[in-house]
Amino acid sequence: MRENLLDGNADAPQYDEFDIGSTQFLKGIQPDNYVRTTRYTVFSFIPLTILENFKRVANIYFLLMTVVAFMPWSPITPVVQVLPLMFVIAISMLKELIEDLFRFRSDRMYNSILFEVFRGGSFLKIRSSDIRPGDLIRIQSNVEMPADVLILTTSEPGNLCFVNEVNLNGETAIKQRKALPYYSHLSVPDDVHTIKGHITIPMPCKDLRRLDGTLTVNGNQLSFQMKNCVLKGTFMAHTQWAVGVALYTGHDTRIIQNQRHPPHKTSQLDKRLNWIVGFDFAFNIAVVVLSTVMSMIRDKTLKFAFVKPLEQTFSVSLQMFTSFALIFSYMIPISLYVTIEFVRFFQRWTFSSDLGMYSRELGFCQPNNSNLNEELGQIEHVFSDKTGTLTENRMKFVQLSARGTIYDIESDKEHVKELVGQERALNEILACIAICHSVIISADGFSSESPDEEALVTTASELNAKFVQRVPEESISIELGGNLSRFQLLQTIEFDSDRKRMSVIVKAPNGQIILYTKGADTIMQNLFSSNEDEAALLQMRDQVDSWAEQGLRTLVCGWRLISDEEWTDFSQRMQSATVEMENREQKMKDVGATIEHDLILLGAVAIEDELQPNVADTMSYLALMGIKLWILTGDKHETAVSIAKSTNVITPECRIFEILSNDPNEAQTVLTNIKQQHGTSVLVLSPDSLEYITNEQPKMLAEFGDLCRSVICFRMSPFLKSKVVETMQTHTKKTCLAIGDGANDVNMIQTANVGIGIIGREGRQAASNSDFAITRFKHLKRLLAVHGRLSLVRLSGVIRYMIYKNIVFCFPHLWYFMYTNWSPATLFDGWLLATYNLIWTIFPPGEYGFFEQDVSFMSLMRHPVIYRETRSGKYLSWYRFALEVINGIYQSFILFYFNLMLPSNTIINSRGYTDGQVTSGVQLFVGIVIVVDMQTMIRSHHWNVFLFLGVVVSILIFFLFNLPYGSFASLVPQMYFVPQTLFTMYQPYLSLLISVIACLAPEAIFSYLKGMWFPSFTRIIRESELIEASGNKHKY
Repeated sequence: MRENLLDGNADAPQYDEFDIGSTQFLKGIQPDNYVRTTRYTVFSFIPLTILENFKRVANIYFLLMTVVAFMPWSPITPVVQVLPLMFVIAISMLKELIEDLFRFRSDRMYNSILFEVFRGGSFLKIRSSDIRPGDLIRIQSNVEMPADVLILTTSEPGNLCFVNEVNLNGETAIKQRKALPYYSHLSVPDDVHTIKGHITIPMPCKDLRRLDGTLTVNGNQLSFQMKNCVLKGTFMAHTQWAVGVALYTGHDTRIIQNQRHPPHKTSQLDKRLNWIVGFDFAFNIAVVVLSTVMSMIRDKTLKFAFVKPLEQTFSVSLQMFTSFALIFSYMIPISLYVTIEFVRFFQRWTFSSDLGMYSRELGFCQPNNSNLNEELGQIEHVFSDKTGTLTENRMKFVQLSARGTIYDIESDKEHVKELVGQERALNEILACIAICHSVIISADGFSSESPDEEALVTTASELNAKFVQRVPEESISIELGGNLSRFQLLQTIEFDSDRKRMSVIVKAPNGQIILYTKGADTIMQNLFSSNEDEAALLQMRDQVDSWAEQGLRTLVCGWRLISDEEWTDFSQRMQSATVEMENREQKMKDVGATIEHDLILLGAVAIEDELQPNVADTMSYLALMGIKLWILTGDKHETAVSIAKSTNVITPECRIFEILSNDPNEAQTVLTNIKQQHGTSVLVLSPDSLEYITNEQPKMLAEFGDLCRSVICFRMSPFLKSKVVETMQTHTKKTCLAIGDGANDVNMIQTANVGIGIIGREGRQAASNSDFAITRFKHLKRLLAVHGRLSLVRLSGVIRYMIYKNIVFCFPHLWYFMYTNWSPATLFDGWLLATYNLIWTIFPPGEYGFFEQDVSFMSLMRHPVIYRETRSGKYLSWYRFALEVINGIYQSFILFYFNLMLPSNTIINSRGYTDGQVTSGVQLFVGIVIVVDMQTMIRSHHWNVFLFLGVVVSILIFFLFNLPYGSFASLVPQMYFVPQTLFTMYQPYLSLLISVIACLAPEAIFSYLKGMWFPSFTRIIRESELIEASGNKHKY
C-alpha cells in the first residue's frame, strides 16, 4: 500500500501524477485494484494462527508441559499431554479457517466483476481487479463503483449523476455529483479517444469528504473536488451511464483506507478472568513446590535397607519439580477459553434472534462484538445522543417567524398558503428556505443529506414556495406564489458542524446579487448588521428560546445584497482557494466566512422531531437500574433541557444545576451544592464549561457524574462527546455505554466501553462501528436487563465451574502423594487424563452457559433491582472464587477417600485380592465425572431437556467407552479387563453412591439455607415465580 511511503520519510512524494489512459505513475508505486479482506494466505495461515494461540499464557504453559512430557523421567506419556493442546489449537484454527474461507470467496467474486474500460481505442470488458489509475471507465446505472473515479461526462442533463452512498457511510439519501465541464460536450463512445490530460492528486488518505486534485489539459489547470468524484463502493442511481477516469484503486481507495479493525475492547469479566487464571497459576505452582519439597524431605529422612538414597542434586530436584508440575498442570483449565468462545457465539445468536428487539422495517439486533456480551450487564453510565437516537429523526416544519409574525404551519397550513405571495416578510423567508439548501430532486421526490433541509423544502413547496429545479453550479429555480423565478447560482458555502451555518450567493432575475444564510441562532446573532433593529433581534431570540423550551429544533435566516465589486473580489479569492492543493477546504471556508456579515434578519423556523416510542419509560427504568444518564446533544440549551424533561431524564423532584462558563469558582460552588442533594441533582453543562472541566479538572467531571442523577450537555461537537466519555471512563473506572445513530457519534461509540449504534434514517455508519446495533432506543432496556445480565450470570458460572472441575480432578493427586510418600506418579490412565476436559466434562459447562436462566425474561423487564444486584460483581467475586476452590478441595478428598483409600484396603475382588491402584484409579475417575457433571444440575435454575441429556449422555458414554477400552490388552495392558472387573462388583457402586451424595449435598443444603435466611432480591423473585407457576397449575 502506497501510504507506507510516508512512514519515516520526509522526502516521500505527497502527490501522485499520471496521464489519462496511460496507467503509468510518475510518482509513487503502481497500485492494482485487487481487494483482499482475508486475514491469512495459504503460507501464512498455519504460522499466524499458531502464533495467535500462543499469545494465551495457558497455552504457553501447556506447551512447556508437553516438552517436559518428552523427558525420560516424565510420569505421563507425551501423546497424552499433546492431545488436549492439539485439540484446543485445532478447534481455534478450524474456526479461523472457516471464517477466512468465507472472506476468500467474497473477495474472489468481488474482484471478478466485469467493467467497461477504454483500452486500445474501444471499450473492453475487464475484471475489476485489472483496473488501474488513469483508466477510462464507463459505469452503468445501479452498478457499484470499482474505484474512486473523477466523472468526466454523463448521460443526464446538466452533466449530472446521482449516487447512493449507503455502502460508504451508511447514508441512504441520494447524493448529486457533477462532471467536470471541460469534457461535457463529448459524444460517447465516439469521442472518448480524444480525452487526454494530466492528473495530480494527493497521496491516499481516509478523508471521505474531501478530494482535491487538478486536471491539466492543453496547459489549462482545472481543479476538481469531491462533488466531481464518485467513490468506490457507491452505486450510480437515476443515471443511465457515466464516463470517468480512475483516480485511486484497490487499497488506495477511500473506502478501503477507512476499513480498520475496531478498537480492541476488553470486558471487566475478561480482566477479572486474567487475575483468576493468574491466581490459579500461582496456586498450582504453590502445590507443585509443596510436593517437591515434601518429596525431597522424604528422601532425606526415610531409610531403606536395600535402596540407596537419591543424591539431592539440582538435576534430581528439577526432575521432581517438573514431574509434579506435569501432573498438576491439569489444574489449569485448558478448554476454558474455547468454552467461553462457544458460549459467546451462542449468546450472539440469542441476541440476533430475539423478537423482543425486532423491528419489521429494520430487522433484529446486530451483535458486532460478542466479546462484550457480559459487559452489558455491568453498565453504570449511559451517554446518549438525541437526534435519531431518542427521536424519530423524521423532521416536521411546524412554525415560522417572519420579522416578528408567527405562523403556525402545522395547524393552519391552508391559511399560510393563502398569504404566500401577499406578505412580503413571509415571501422573503420562504424564498431563503427554497434557495439556501443542498436538496436535490430525484425520481422519488426531494432528497437531502439533512432531514432538516428536506422537511423545510418539502413543507415550503406545499405552501406555494416551491423548489423547482437545480442545475449544479449554474442555476436554481423556485416558484413563489405562482411566479416562477430562475436565480443564477454563483457560490455555495456548505454547512458543517464547525460553521453551523450554510450560505448561498445567487443573482436574481433583476440582476441583484443576494447572499442567503441560515444557521444556528448562537452563530447567526453575531452575523447580523449593527444597524439591525435591536427589538426585532430580541424578539427573535425570545421566540427561538420559547420554541427550544418546547423541544423544537430552530434555525435563523438572514440575507443581504452584495455589490458587483464585492462579488468580483470575493469570487477571485474563492477561485484562488479552489486551486490550492494544500488545505483547500479550510481556505475555502476562510474565504467564505469573509462575506457572511452585516446580514438582515428574515426570521426563524421551528422543526419538530418526535420522540421514539417508550423512550421516557426506558430512561426511567435505566435510572432505577442504578445507571447514570447523560444526554450529549448538538441542540441549544433550552432544547436539550426540554427533551431531558420529556424523556424523564429530568423528573419533577430533581433540582437542576447549571455551569455555563469556564469559571472554576462557579464549578466548585455547584459541586458543593450537589453534594447536599443526595442523588436528586441534574447538571447542565455548556461546551465552554466542559472544555474547561475535561482539560483542567477531569476528576471534577467524574464527581459530577457519580453524584448526579443525570447530566445534560448541549452544543456538543463529536470530539467533545468522545472526550467526555473518555474522561468518565478514565477517572471513574466504571463501565460506560455510548449510544448514537449518526456518523458524528462514531468517535463516542468507539471510545466507550460498550458502543451501541441505532440503525436509523441517518444510515448505518454508527451501527457498523458499534459493538451492538439496535433499531430502537427502547430496545436498550431489554439488551441490558435481559441479555446483558444473563450473559454475565452465565459466563461467570461457566468460569467458576471450569476452575472448580479442574481442582476436583487434580487434588486427588495431592492426597495420593501423601498416601504414597510423595512419589510423582499419576493416578489415572493416560487416555482418561487426556479426555477429561475434552469429552467427559465438556458438555455441562457449555449447556449452563447456553441455557441458565435464574429468573424469567418478564421478571427481568419488571424489576430493575435485579440488574443492580447482579452488577455488584458477586457472580465472579474473589469470595465466590474462594468457595469454588474450597468446594473443589473438599469434594476431591471425599472422592479420594471413598473410591481409592477405602476400597484399596477393604474390597476383595473375585480372585481374592484387594484391588490395585489402576482399578481404584478408574473408580475414582468415574466418581469425579459423575460429581462434576451432576454439579451443573445442582447449580442450574433452569432445567431443560438439553441440560438433562448433556449430563446423562456424558456419564452414559463414559461407561460405554470404558468397557471396550479395557478389552485391548496389546494397546493398553494396564487397563486390560479393569472396567469389566470393577463394574461387576457391588462395592464400587456403593462407594460411588455415598461419595456422590457426600459431595453434592453440602452445596445444595448451603444454597437452600442461604436462600431461606439471607435471600437476595433475585431469590425472592424466583420463589415468587415458582409459587405463581404452582398456583396456575392448580387452576386446571
